[in-house]
Amino acid sequence: MSNSANRQAASLEEISSSMEEMGANIQQNTDNSIQTNKLAEDINEKVGNMGEATNNSYEAIRNIANDVSAINELVMQTNILALNASVEAARAGEQGKGFAVVAKEVGRLADQTHTTAEDINTVATSSISEAEDAFNCVAQLLPKIENITNLIKEITAASIEQNAGVNQVNTAIVDLNRVTQENAAAAEMMSDSAQELQRMLQEAQQAIGIFKIKRE
Repeated sequence: MSNSANRQAASLEEISSSMEEMGANIQQNTDNSIQTNKLAEDINEKVGNMGEATNNSYEAIRNIANDVSAINELVMQTNILALNASVEAARAGEQGKGFAVVAKEVGRLADQTHTTAEDINTVATSSISEAEDAFNCVAQLLPKIENITNLIKEITAASIEQNAGVNQVNTAIVDLNRVTQENAAAAEMMSDSAQELQRMLQEAQQAIGIFKIKRE
């Protein structure tokens, strides 16, 4: 019984050591999962903010494009007015020459404004397309990132539960090891008592033998 208990105690110590190592690995995985979960939540929040910023940029560029269209409309009206002014100045003859110069300059400035507005409109149109693509990409990324975040949360929760289970098993093994060692010690005491009892019986037998000899 003593030898068996000692072997069992040694086996339990090995199992306890393995469980402690496993628990340390699980704890490390749990810590990594928690950190990864925080990073995923942070990325999810930042991507959401980026999507909102992209949408705001898209709306701002659309407003710019609308303003450019309004400018082009004003340029067209200015050109018409400049042309009418030039016609009226020509009819006025010598007295309308100064007015004709002004009308021509207004027309030139209107043409420059139109050219600049067209350039702005081209850039704005291209920017709208890029903003739409960026917004669509963010919109597609958000559900995937949310799914990843949820999966990491589940992994983290499972790791925490697994870690708690390993700790419980390890505690039970430690208690069992303690009981086994106590049983081993008790078995050794029983062995010592049995040996002492055997010695006492031998002494008693010897005493009885001597008594019988004297009786004969």
